[in-house]
Amino acid sequence: MRKWILAAALAATAGVSPASQLLMIERDAAADAAGLARHLGVDQRTVETVLRSRSTPVHERMTLSAYGCISASDCPGRPEYQRVMLGVIWNDNPPGIPKSVRWPTCWGELVLMPKHRPDCWIGFIGDAIVKAKTAPKPKGPPQPLFGEDHLMLYRTHYGDLQFLHAMASADAEPAPLTLERIMAWSQYAYRLGLRQGADRLPVNRPIAEFAPMQPWFQGSKRDWTAQTLFRLGQDYNDMLVRDMAFGALLHTVQDSYSRSHTGREFAIDGSGSRILEHYSYTGQSTACHDRPDKEGYPAGDADPVQVRAAIAATRRLILLRDANTPWSQVEAVLREEIFVQDPAARPASAGPFKPGDC
Repeated sequence: MRKWILAAALAATAGVSPASQLLMIERDAAADAAGLARHLGVDQRTVETVLRSRSTPVHERMTLSAYGCISASDCPGRPEYQRVMLGVIWNDNPPGIPKSVRWPTCWGELVLMPKHRPDCWIGFIGDAIVKAKTAPKPKGPPQPLFGEDHLMLYRTHYGDLQFLHAMASADAEPAPLTLERIMAWSQYAYRLGLRQGADRLPVNRPIAEFAPMQPWFQGSKRDWTAQTLFRLGQDYNDMLVRDMAFGALLHTVQDSYSRSHTGREFAIDGSGSRILEHYSYTGQSTACHDRPDKEGYPAGDADPVQVRAAIAATRRLILLRDANTPWSQVEAVLREEIFVQDPAARPASAGPFKPGDC
């Protein structure tokens, strides 16, 4: 659920517990970031497009509810909560160190909302939006707009890693292929997030050595580890990375219930749902996409069925992780209860979220 991360977490610093507070960026800070972005050379319209969808902390609210916490700072018996939340927002806000001349003053600097060059963050995501809107439709097999040579920010929002949001990487991508990519990511994130057990993956192992994820970590990213993926340019410890990995999986699960990420059909009796289509963000309108992403915030007694289902699925995974449940059992839960795909699921499209649809 992309909210352009005007909600973000303070990174853990050297010698400080990684259980840092989750903060909403203040209005003044958002205005300052916009001013810096304009000074950087980002045009006013792009700045407004990026910041129009000010943060709505839906993921934070759903995760808070699933953990049974009173607030982000009051979560008895859950010392991992703040670290997990860093992972929950990571999918929307992966760190990057650009090597691009697009914004020369950003070159080689850590870009991460809200504390590390937010002007560059606005510039790069704005650049991705413009390119997605103006790119010619590819001929032949589905091709993602951005790949391994681009910042993770491009790849997760408009490129080959859209499956981190339970979406297809390109229009016309077959639904079974999208599902298998989601499952590859789910296996990696869950096993990395395990606290103990034979299934647990090492934090310092190159991601490319984990066969299901190898296709997305080639070239300059061949030696990337989980530490690089989640904490690029920042301090870390193993437990922080593991909790972030689990939080990132929760984000994927929650996104799979958003109406602008998938087309789901819910049973009348509320017993479950089926995915009829994984949408691709590339052809969607930013404004149309964001509206369903905001459903469920603020909390209320009349949450839409998809929000209730997302919270229940989040709670289910939390309990499975608490029990150090082996991946084989978790895989069955994901395939048979959460990412249930209709046998006749359609190839990906923008769905009813194209420009002019809202």
